[in-house]
Amino acid sequence: MKKLVCLIMAAAMALCLLAVPAAAAVLPTPWTDDSLSIFVLDDFTGKDTGIIDSSTEKSAGNKWVQYTHSNPELSIQFINNSLRFYYQSAWVENIQLLTNDSASKEGANLDGTLGIGMYLENNTKNDVGMKGHMYAGGFFESLISSDYYVIEDGEAVAGTVPETGNIVIPAGFKGYVLFPFSSFGDLWDSNSAATAEDAYDYMTDRVCLVMSEIGEPNQTESYLLIDDIFFYGKGITDNTAEKGNIDLSGEKEPGKDDGNKDDSSQSGDIDVLLFAGSAAVLTGFLAAAVKRRKNSL
Repeated sequence: MKKLVCLIMAAAMALCLLAVPAAAAVLPTPWTDDSLSIFVLDDFTGKDTGIIDSSTEKSAGNKWVQYTHSNPELSIQFINNSLRFYYQSAWVENIQLLTNDSASKEGANLDGTLGIGMYLENNTKNDVGMKGHMYAGGFFESLISSDYYVIEDGEAVAGTVPETGNIVIPAGFKGYVLFPFSSFGDLWDSNSAATAEDAYDYMTDRVCLVMSEIGEPNQTESYLLIDDIFFYGKGITDNTAEKGNIDLSGEKEPGKDDGNKDDSSQSGDIDVLLFAGSAAVLTGFLAAAVKRRKNSL
């Protein structure tokens, strides 16, 4: 009888432990961690421009101009407070676009900066390859096997930079891509990691990017859109009320998604009740068994 009692008690305790769901790891993004804030570096606010390509002469009158020694085929446009890449030849290693005061970090507290991110829309029919890149006193790029985060429809997902060193922006993608500083290595300094101090050296007079081929030449229907380049971190200045159009509450409302999907929170509550009920039944059975045993003595 003692063995039976021990077995039943062990089973009941196991079920009670299973009734407590394991806490999921929280990704370090402003969408998943309320302690993190965003400082928008560049929301691309300004007047629209015409098409800018490799033949466009740099001048103060151009909101965006090409500034790269590799002289790629490049066709871009500043329009609707965002930047569109209509065409770019394959794998330009360093695109630098000068800007006229649309970016600033003046007066910002960036001491707790954890990484850099941006909004992207791939309005082409093909995937676009991209490297995490930051020009800030060093030439930083995301390292192979390092982490990056994707935010789409308010949902955060972690990714790992593949052996190619280039992440993939799928056709039709609309969302945010975040690169932690811990994933960056300075190509000018033996891949040393970026730190919050490097945020203060960010070059606000230009945007530096590394991307694969985009779209077809001589057209404006197919493009990659970039907007709201930002730092994120703990305790950094939050300027999202003044700049950018970033909604951190983009979670889908329960029950408003696909009809075939269950609400995970409700499912979790039901599981807890089932486990608790099973434990109660076993406990009752144990008590009854003990009582019968005593009565038979």
